[in-house]
Amino acid sequence: MKNFNVPGAYFLTDADRETAANFNVQAAIADATAQRSKAGLDIDPDFRRADQHCVCDQCGKEYWQHPYDTRYPIAPSMWVHADRPEYILHLLCDGSLVKL
Repeated sequence: MKNFNVPGAYFLTDADRETAANFNVQAAIADATAQRSKAGLDIDPDFRRADQHCVCDQCGKEYWQHPYDTRYPIAPSMWVHADRPEYILHLLCDGSLVKL
């Protein structure tokens, strides 16, 4: 016999599930922001958008061939692999950040 006094995910409405999912995303963003702030990093780094096939003025490589800037991981809730952080900003030779 089930104990109906204990609420579980089975009893949540679709609206409740959506609220919980949104809360988890907001919590992950808040956590990532707090971690960046504690580390002394900009919360919102300055970057520009660019095509991956743009060529770097200094080394001649395409932008996608430059390494990721590991100082700015994306929010953990957006990671494809839960066991390692993911990055989206590439660090160019002149120190500028680009999002491809």
